[in-house]
Amino acid sequence: MTARNNDSAILMRYDAVLLHMWAWSVCRQLERINASCTSAVKMSLLLLDYLFDRDTQAMSNMSGSGKLGKHRLDPLLMYGIQCKELMFS
Repeated sequence: MTARNNDSAILMRYDAVLLHMWAWSVCRQLERINASCTSAVKMSLLLLDYLFDRDTQAMSNMSGSGKLGKHRLDPLLMYGIQCKELMFS
């Protein structure tokens, strides 16, 4: 195995470890959100804050339309929030 192949293998393993740590952290945060919310509305608002930063929320809306020229929030993330809300209620 050449040094270049060895370096890429090490980087791939490092990336896999980082991805595993990130996924574990996100899973724990989502479990905490699920356990702490008492209603579907509170969970939706908390997920909205968790998934979109304040600047994105200020410049966007759900449809992406309106006279202020706002952008559309990511439809897949919004669908996930709506599905979670339906499961919770």
